[in-house]
Amino acid sequence: DNCGNVTVDYDEVRTDGDCADGYTLTRTWVATDDCGNAITHTQRITVEDTTPPEWVEELPPTELTLECDEPIPPLNLTATDNCGVVTYRAASSISVGDCAQNQYIGRFITAVDECGNEITFRQTITIVDTTAPVWSQDMPEDETVECDGVPVAPVITATDNCGNVTVDYDEVRTDGDCADGYTLTRTWVATDECGNEIKHVQVITVVDTTAPEWQSELPGDVTVECNMLPLPAVLTATDNCDDDVDVTYNETRVDGDCTYSYTLVRVWAATDDCGNSITHTQRITVQDN
Repeated sequence: DNCGNVTVDYDEVRTDGDCADGYTLTRTWVATDDCGNAITHTQRITVEDTTPPEWVEELPPTELTLECDEPIPPLNLTATDNCGVVTYRAASSISVGDCAQNQYIGRFITAVDECGNEITFRQTITIVDTTAPVWSQDMPEDETVECDGVPVAPVITATDNCGNVTVDYDEVRTDGDCADGYTLTRTWVATDECGNEIKHVQVITVVDTTAPEWQSELPGDVTVECNMLPLPAVLTATDNCDDDVDVTYNETRVDGDCTYSYTLVRVWAATDDCGNSITHTQRITVQDN
């Protein structure tokens, strides 16, 4: 002051704004001399918060593809703010694709400071099922069997990593050269709910290599008088695969030294549908004594 001492008084008034970190400070300085002459200076400081929070962790990928049996990672993010407290909003949605296990998950988390500044992280997760089912047991292998030993088709099951499995079975017969010689092609197909499938094919070759067996008592070789010639026996046979076996009979005469001295050769043949056969021969020596 030009003449005496000066007293400087200071005052600060805060006027709140729309948020905790938005306000006005009014600062006033008053300089007064010994005779009450005064000068005043006022400063207004407008305090704003326009800076959004910042994520603390490294952010995960915004797009993620997972198999249906993979766990969905949690979305746990935190943020810091330059001025105040951070609050969070989070939400998610799920939509189903072309099958039950194909899904689309959209989710986000938003960090908001006390003045409404915010940052948002959005992530889209695609859930897919690309894994085929797995057979639950050992699968039957190709084999060759006799016509009376064709195995019954086993009941095959399968499991899947995510859902239910349907097993379809089909059998196709391809005829061979005879009724009891053929091929069975057995096919199992396991399909999950998203159309992934596995297939197993078994080929069974059915053969008939077993000849029929005589069912009747077979006549033996004999020597008879010319007036005691026996009638041909009626022979029957059974087969492991055929219900009816064709039995043929043939008789051949071999002349001897005179009219009533000769040999009869009688032959029976039993043949199944695949040409397997057995024969029986009886020789009858005819004499006139």
